[in-house]
Amino acid sequence: MTQPLTLIGNEGSPYSRKLRAVLRYRRIAHVWVVGNGPEYVAPPPVPVQVIPVLVWHDATGAMREAAVDSTPLIARLEREYAQRSLLPPDPVVAFLSALVEDYGDEWCTKFMFHYRWADAAGIDWARRQLMRQIDPAVPAAQLERFAQWFGDRQIGRREVVGSSDATAAILEAGYRRLLGMLESLLEQRRFLFGERPAAGDFGLYGQLTQLCAFDPGSARLAEREAPRVVAWTARCEDLSGWRVDDAQWLDRDIVLATLGPLLAEIGGSYVPFLLANAQARAEGGEWVECAVQGGRWRQKVFAYQVKCLNALRAQAAALDDVDRAWLAQALRGSGCEVLLAP
Repeated sequence: MTQPLTLIGNEGSPYSRKLRAVLRYRRIAHVWVVGNGPEYVAPPPVPVQVIPVLVWHDATGAMREAAVDSTPLIARLEREYAQRSLLPPDPVVAFLSALVEDYGDEWCTKFMFHYRWADAAGIDWARRQLMRQIDPAVPAAQLERFAQWFGDRQIGRREVVGSSDATAAILEAGYRRLLGMLESLLEQRRFLFGERPAAGDFGLYGQLTQLCAFDPGSARLAEREAPRVVAWTARCEDLSGWRVDDAQWLDRDIVLATLGPLLAEIGGSYVPFLLANAQARAEGGEWVECAVQGGRWRQKVFAYQVKCLNALRAQAAALDDVDRAWLAQALRGSGCEVLLAP
C-alpha cells in the first residue's frame, strides 16, 4: 500500500497553503505537519531551508526523500498521480495557467509581504500570531523573544524584496486592481480557466490566504471591495469534494476574452521586473530598477526569478508553430508577448 505523503508547512506560509490545497483537491493522501511544531520531525535534507517541504516515504513508512518549491512539486505530482489534473489539456491555456501561477508566486507575494511588514498594526499581529500558529501553547516569554527576532528579520528584508516607502503605492494599487479583476471574473465563472481549478488558480489562492484572511489591513480591504474573492479563497481551502470532468475546461478564445485585464496587469508589472532582473543578473548587478505601472521599482536582484523567466520561455518555445503564433497574436499589446522571445 502506498504511504501517504507528509507535507511540512505553516498556516502563515502562502506556499504551504497552496500545496496543501492542491493535495486536497487532487485527493492525494497526505499528512499535514506544522514545521517546528510539537509533531515535527526533521525531514531528509533539502537544497534550501524553506517551507513547504514535501516528503515521500518508503514501504515501512520511513522518510525516504524530501523536496521543496511548490511549482516543480506540483509538476512532479502531475507525473506521479493521474487523478484530477491541474493542467488544462490545451497547451496554450496550460501556458497561461503557468504564467498566472508564476505571477501569484513571485509578484503577488510582494503584496503580502508589504501588508504584513510595512504596517505597524500588521507587524504587531503577524509576528506574534505566526508563532502561535506553530504552537498555540507557546509560553509568553518564548513568544515575545520569537516575535521580536522574527519581526526584526522580516522588516529588514522589506527593501530586498521590493517593499519600501518608494514602492508602497505600486504594491497597494496592484493589490486593489487584482481584487477588482478577480471579483469581476468570479461573477462569470468559478475558476480562472473554467469550472475546475488549474495551477494558476492555486498560485493566486496561496497569496490570498494571507492577504484576504490573515493580515489585518489587506483583509479589511478585501472584505470591503472584493467579498467574492474572500469567499472564493475560503472555498479553495478544501476542494476535495469538487466534481470534475474535462468538459469543465474553457476554450482558449473564451479564456483570453476574460483574462485580458489580468494579462495586461501581469504584462505591466511582473514582466518588466522579470526582464530587468534577468538583465541585471547577467550584468552582475546587485540591485534591479525598472518602470512598473508608471512607477519606479527597486529591489535586490534575485537569481530564482531568472529561472522563472527561463521556464516560462521554455514552455512557450515548446508549443508547436500554430499554437505559438496564436499565443503571440493573443498576447499582443498586453506586455506579456515579450515572454515568447528567445
